[in-house]
Amino acid sequence: MHLDNLLDPDRFSLARRLSDTSIFNQNSIGCLSEKTLHKTLKYFIEPNEDFHEVEYLGSVADIKNSHGIIEIQTRSFDKLKAKLDRFLTETNVTVVYPIVQNKNILRVDFESGEVISRRRSNKHGRLSDALLEIAKLRDVFLHKNLSILVLILNADETRFSQAKQSVGKKSTEKIDIIPTSVNGYFEVREDRDLYSLLPANLPLNFTSKDFAKHTGYRKIKLHIVLKFLMERNVISRKKGKGNSFIYNVNK
Repeated sequence: MHLDNLLDPDRFSLARRLSDTSIFNQNSIGCLSEKTLHKTLKYFIEPNEDFHEVEYLGSVADIKNSHGIIEIQTRSFDKLKAKLDRFLTETNVTVVYPIVQNKNILRVDFESGEVISRRRSNKHGRLSDALLEIAKLRDVFLHKNLSILVLILNADETRFSQAKQSVGKKSTEKIDIIPTSVNGYFEVREDRDLYSLLPANLPLNFTSKDFAKHTGYRKIKLHIVLKFLMERNVISRKKGKGNSFIYNVNK
């Protein structure tokens, strides 16, 4: 797919209009047939909806146009495996993975749609968040027809103001993620691109605890990511003290 004008604000504004992202235009709040983030990005990548939801080789592609197939996947890349096994043999495939770098939390009145409160989330998405999902595609990662496009976004997370009872406690429920701007992008096609997904402040020599601290990965997710990076020869490891290992970023 062509990446020309991907950061043009007019392109994003058009996508917002075409996707009609207001959750209160839906028939049932909280029961969206398609989440706003996914829907907006479809129009952002391909404004012509004639190329959306195209049946191909026994599956439905999010987008299929003259550049090939584009699949927008907000999580769970492993669910793409069956599709990719078919699609990659016939055409180019770009998997788009959005990362919300900055997020506002909006509490919205359930009845009127009025925004009651708005605050900045202290959680920030990072490029390294893409590593776990990419690792799930290890079997096809270097396929000549595959590319992965990481999109860096700002977004609003909209929640009900009406509390629901959960084990005797009041809690809010997340409704939707509504993208508000595109800050940047990064394309991953080969091993050397993985270096850019490593945390910038990760030491050249580090432990698994160091990696967990800088990425937020724990337990099985941490194991999957470290194993994948070693398979791709991005990092290597050697025996440390006791049962520990020291990892090295390979130059």
